[in-house]
Amino acid sequence: MKRSLYLLGLALPLTSFAAQPPSQIDVFADAAHPMENIAAVKQALGEQTTVRTFHIDAQARLNETLSKNLPADRDKAKAIALERIQALDHTRLGQALAESFDGLMLAQRYGIDRYPAVVFDGGERVVYGVVDLREALRLYEQSATRREQ
Repeated sequence: MKRSLYLLGLALPLTSFAAQPPSQIDVFADAAHPMENIAAVKQALGEQTTVRTFHIDAQARLNETLSKNLPADRDKAKAIALERIQALDHTRLGQALAESFDGLMLAQRYGIDRYPAVVFDGGERVVYGVVDLREALRLYEQSATRREQ
């Protein structure tokens, strides 16, 4: 099965699957290692593949945002931090923190010990250190082809 990614009107091959495309892709990323081309891969693979993205450092980023440039005076810092917390979109914040926690738990279940990591088909294959999902998918396909030979 051959899939193409359309970019600026040009059809560029995403990958050509000699094997079956993955049914599930779990992406584990953090602010230091953001994953690229997620939307392009989702579009190219369509509904046959579920792609989930976990930003595993949401809690740390929230703490960093809330504590940025706080004054040394404890009471003033507390008041400013409280104002920042009240200004947050709590629904979105709750979703981000829940996603981060779920991602950390899933990463632990898979045995993921570094990021970024892309896990295919529930842990069948893992690609570490790649920040482009298209490249991770290419490596997955290359591995699947070698395995079948």
